[in-house]
Amino acid sequence: MIANRKPSAIYPVAGAIAPQSVAAAGNATTGATWLAIPPSTKWLLVRLLCGALGGGSEQVDILQAKDTAGTGSKVLITNLRTAAVNNTQFDDEINLDSLLDINNGFAFIQVKITNTGGTGALVAAHVAFGPNEFMS
Repeated sequence: MIANRKPSAIYPVAGAIAPQSVAAAGNATTGATWLAIPPSTKWLLVRLLCGALGGGSEQVDILQAKDTAGTGSKVLITNLRTAAVNNTQFDDEINLDSLLDINNGFAFIQVKITNTGGTGALVAAHVAFGPNEFMS
């Protein structure tokens, strides 16, 4: 394994926010389904794609829950990324070892993109999980 490769360049998509138009003050999520975190996973990888933003910006939040229904959902990371530039792509890696509340049974995540300001936006996101051999 090449030590300087980003996990997001290696692992396939586990979930996604399909390309969609989000109204002003609206949001998009990975859907009603919460993504199960595979055992021994250290990294959560999020790739945000922004098209025309209509003068606003996009905020990415990650939520955690106890099951696929979203039981006990709470914030894992608020404002992972704020994008205010048209036609951009961002990759972010989140260390689940240090942030996920595994002691209380949290093992599922959901990615949420919120459009803040402007007239609307075109957004998409990919979500993947990486192994624990990538060290922080």
